Amino acid sequence: MPDHQNQCQNLRPRSCHCGDAFSTREGLSRHQEGCHLCPPGCEDSYGAGEAVQIHHETNSPASLPIHPRLLIQIPPEESYFPSPLPSPTVGNINDFSRPPDAEKGDIAEDGIGNGDTDLPADSLSQEIIRNHNENTITAISDAKNMFDDLTRAQMGTRAQADANAILGILERVTQGIPKSVKEASKMEPRDPSSTPTAEYILCNLEEAVQLFKDKVPPWMPVVVKGACEDLKTIEGFLEELKFGDILNFHDSAEILEEGQTVYAPETMKSEDALALFEQRRNLAGLAMNFLDLFGRKDNSTPKPFANNPDYSLMGCARDSNGKAEKPAIRDLISGMTFHLLATKGAGHLPHIDRHGMWTTALCEEGKKLWLQWPNLDLETIKSREVPHEGIAVLLEKGDMLIQPPNTLHAPLTLEDCLMTGTMHWHSSQLLDILLFTKAAVEDPSITNEGMAAQFVPTMRHILNKWKSGKCKYKWPPEKDMDECFRILEWLDQGCKCKGNCSATKSARCKCKRQNRVCDTRCHFSETYKECCQEKRNDGRKPKGVNALKRKAGEVVENQERDASRKKAMCRSSTRNRKAD
Repeated sequence: MPDHQNQCQNLRPRSCHCGDAFSTREGLSRHQEGCHLCPPGCEDSYGAGEAVQIHHETNSPASLPIHPRLLIQIPPEESYFPSPLPSPTVGNINDFSRPPDAEKGDIAEDGIGNGDTDLPADSLSQEIIRNHNENTITAISDAKNMFDDLTRAQMGTRAQADANAILGILERVTQGIPKSVKEASKMEPRDPSSTPTAEYILCNLEEAVQLFKDKVPPWMPVVVKGACEDLKTIEGFLEELKFGDILNFHDSAEILEEGQTVYAPETMKSEDALALFEQRRNLAGLAMNFLDLFGRKDNSTPKPFANNPDYSLMGCARDSNGKAEKPAIRDLISGMTFHLLATKGAGHLPHIDRHGMWTTALCEEGKKLWLQWPNLDLETIKSREVPHEGIAVLLEKGDMLIQPPNTLHAPLTLEDCLMTGTMHWHSSQLLDILLFTKAAVEDPSITNEGMAAQFVPTMRHILNKWKSGKCKYKWPPEKDMDECFRILEWLDQGCKCKGNCSATKSARCKCKRQNRVCDTRCHFSETYKECCQEKRNDGRKPKGVNALKRKAGEVVENQERDASRKKAMCRSSTRNRKAD
């Protein structure tokens, strides 16, 4: 064993499969650029730099290519310095022989799995994987250049403020390590930690369908190449948007107030917003990012989730199996299918989608660089600090990202881009859904949306069905049931008042009875600052906006009443004169 390994063996270094180990991800990445795996047919397992080229010229078939080692990662054994890889079979560098004691279809109790599944033979070619890696590295560089330019946008604009933050994040992310489905199926389960995983699964659609039929969902992101052939276009989608009257969007040209951290969306008539979008395309102006676009794509449920009851839990959680006969709150299930439409240069700062959702994002047209910090624990997310070890996942036309719940992420738009997205719950993850929802109430900065009004009744219905034992889903362990109900009751403690609670005298207001301020359990997606203001020095609460409006309304009402009285008096005087 090399001296370096002896020195680092107890330090859990990042190690390359050639045996060299490094204390930093950057050092490992620089090394792996020149560290190669011998091609199929070569009896030697490893080579590096010029030595491997000389070796192949003399000992291996000249027609066989040299594959970057970055394409292959296997879990370490007891030591952090794994033994050489077994010789790969000819034709697919990711095909490894099964362990002799592994049963077909073995799945770990709480992880992605510990054995092979019935996977299709036509997995991604090494050329596609290599091109994906190269394109990702190029995309990271392009993103750095683009957001560096945006730091010189007009002073005080949102574009300039966000660009500075995003550029700092881009300096700390890497392209990540793609794994085949077969490699991932052999990996041990991974508990959430303060350090995100660098791995993600790269596969084709058929492999993804098989992957999500397993007993336990994967714990790392999945990128599906060629996920859909029937793709929408931006031009066609813009025509569809003309049918609506208004559009909401974030405008990067917005001038921010000093210290402003919350961005209010703009609302315009559709024709005006779409005309502005056309003017801003391809970075001809600062970016626009449309919001609240409901799903318009036929059969939008991705094939990996289609006809899988464990992922359709949210849409099925209703009291009646018939059609809805009265209006109902639909702020949760209305987001099950959505669209993302943005011009080049749009970017989101790191955030987490609410309510523990599995999120899919199909790139219909354009290009996104999706920054991610997968598999973080709840405490790290609560810290509000973005970890250094993030990964950048490139999504091109036809690619689909399947993102695990509670993944910190920040999408960046490299080209004008249209995406179709869906959201799902998995029946085995109810406790995680509730824990992260509670955390988002306690610290609203964790997510970019407040709690849905539909969440508590929907989750109560699901928990009651689980408790009844009559519905056959992949439920969590029974020991988690009591804690799930306890968290749900806590989430249901909001006051649900329709207006400003600080002004109400009603004893029905839970917040007033318990002497607390309102939070996202109360007014859901709306925020009433008057409810959260501290008392003044004299012990009285300051007048809020609604109170001022009421006062102004009372003044106007009094003026109108006085004017009405004067008119009545004038009419009465006129009648009296006529009578005389």
